[in-house]
Amino acid sequence: MDTPSDDAQQTFAGVDPLCVNDPIQFSKVAAQNLLRNKRVVIMGCSVQRDLYKDIVLLLQEERYLSKLENRVKGSQSVVNDALLEGGILEELKNDPSYREVREYHTGEFHIRFYFITRAYKPIVSGFVHNIHAEFDPDIFLFNSAIWDVSRDGPPFDQTAYEQNVRLICRTLLRLFSRHCRLIWLHQLPVTPKCAAGGIVLAANKEALKMNVMKWMHEAVCIAENISKQYGFESIDLYHLMKHRSSWIAKDGVHWASEGYRCMSLLIFHKLSEMYGVELPTESVNYAYHSELSQC
Repeated sequence: MDTPSDDAQQTFAGVDPLCVNDPIQFSKVAAQNLLRNKRVVIMGCSVQRDLYKDIVLLLQEERYLSKLENRVKGSQSVVNDALLEGGILEELKNDPSYREVREYHTGEFHIRFYFITRAYKPIVSGFVHNIHAEFDPDIFLFNSAIWDVSRDGPPFDQTAYEQNVRLICRTLLRLFSRHCRLIWLHQLPVTPKCAAGGIVLAANKEALKMNVMKWMHEAVCIAENISKQYGFESIDLYHLMKHRSSWIAKDGVHWASEGYRCMSLLIFHKLSEMYGVELPTESVNYAYHSELSQC
């Protein structure tokens, strides 16, 4: 059932309390205890793909992603997962038609990643209905903004984005609200360097470079307010990572491995609170992969 339409462009409420301090560290065992026998979906752009890889890695090892693991796109396997659709099985490209579905599945853990380039369009609807039919997740983590902002315009088409966010929230709520934890991941900060990236049309590069910081914050505000109207939980990656911009990669969009681990820990913290699981108290020294493996 639809919720009343409030002003989706109102000012964002503020910093999530989880973002005030450095995130609580989770060991491999603590991460395993939290996600054991839970089916998890992560849906979003290439940044969420890297976040998915970090979560999967922490279930196996207490280390950061290597540079190769961090950068790789569409491979047959990374951190012991499997490519189900798209990627190198089809064509590697920076295009809205690119597809990639990944899965990490063991006896106790089942996590899937779905690459999308809009908050809502036919391929997203298809993914969501297939997930409902065959996967039945316990946790659904969703994000979409960077492609919506960089390809729809200039200027950023707030009306279209608002409509698409409402459509995906309405669809997810209708299909999964009975037992699934629906969580909106706020868009991460970017830098103007992202305007030089392959996802940006040549005609849009200058306008995006000048306005991307403002437009991305507008997208965060729209998604925050609409997802709240539909009863979603949210994780404030935007404000958390805004103060950790030294981890943003040279392309202005992606992040260093330390950044993805920080995001994963914030998600684990939120899930612990949602499931009533006691938070870890011991610190963890995450290792780095050997330099040879990162070349």
